[in-house]
Amino acid sequence: MLEMNTRLIDGMLDEILPHFKAMKDRCDRLEARVAELEAGKPEKGERGEKGEPGIDGKDIDEDTVVLRVHDLMVVPKDGAPGKDGKDADPEAVRDMVDDAVSKRFDALPRLPVSSLIDEKGNLVNLFANGEKQEVGRVRGASVMDGKVDDRGVLILRMSDGREIQTGIVRGKDGEGGRQGDAGRPGRDAVEIQIMPGIDESKTYPEGVFARYRGGLIRAERATSPIEDGDIKAAGWGTILNGIAEQAEETIDGGRFTEKLTVYTDGSVVRHRIKSQALIYRGLWTAGNYLQGDQVTWAGGMWVAMQDTDEAPGTKKDDTSHWRLSVKKGRDGKDLTEPKPRGPVIVPGAASK
Repeated sequence: MLEMNTRLIDGMLDEILPHFKAMKDRCDRLEARVAELEAGKPEKGERGEKGEPGIDGKDIDEDTVVLRVHDLMVVPKDGAPGKDGKDADPEAVRDMVDDAVSKRFDALPRLPVSSLIDEKGNLVNLFANGEKQEVGRVRGASVMDGKVDDRGVLILRMSDGREIQTGIVRGKDGEGGRQGDAGRPGRDAVEIQIMPGIDESKTYPEGVFARYRGGLIRAERATSPIEDGDIKAAGWGTILNGIAEQAEETIDGGRFTEKLTVYTDGSVVRHRIKSQALIYRGLWTAGNYLQGDQVTWAGGMWVAMQDTDEAPGTKKDDTSHWRLSVKKGRDGKDLTEPKPRGPVIVPGAASK
């Protein structure tokens, strides 16, 4: 029984091994072809000389051939009866199979099932039995930079001076797209109707023109209600940006006038204008004053000639900061007892 199983296993291996050998031959031919291509296309050899003529054959007698074939034929005979088989031991069969397979596969050339590059840059082949084989260092430099040439090929420049062409990364320009459909005919200006205004809570179809907040707007799509004055988000475009509203206010006691302008599209512009008028600020105290401010100091009235934080009159003959506009008056005299006067005569009054 064991001998029969061994024969079966040998037969199976005899069928499998030719496939492995054929695969090995194809790999060898492919490797040789790659080496040939890398080394350059080989030149065609010269034509060899013509060989000498062969010896003429002789005619064969058909009867002689038939007799020779008959002599070579072997008539099979019945074999001797076989011996009774024994029950196979599973453990023994497994050992025999393992031994036969290992012997056959050990004779085969070792082919890796995959390859990888480890952290050190070594090419490592991996085999089916888990074994690893280091082929050699294939990565020993880092990428410095890269560029795409006119052909669309990415070229990497390595730190060791090598330039590696990795392949095409930029294809050719595509063909031009088809011509678009013709647009709708335009309308003459006299045919455009402009609405006198819109309701911000309503929607309008595309193409509607309307007056809005001092300007002219157009629906660029089916609009939605306007929220917080944002007409663009609602689908409106501004054709003419007019002034929606204006306001102004005075700041810093009238020193500045700030003007606020709101336009049709919701944009806001602020302008601040400085006034040159004289503005009385009261008694001078330490701080900043602007040109045109008036203060009282040391009994006089002073006018700031420029923006300053200096005190009035602190610099002799210097009028670049402050100028005295009203000088302090002289002190009055003490009041004396008035002298007696005579009677006061009022013209036209009757005497008593």
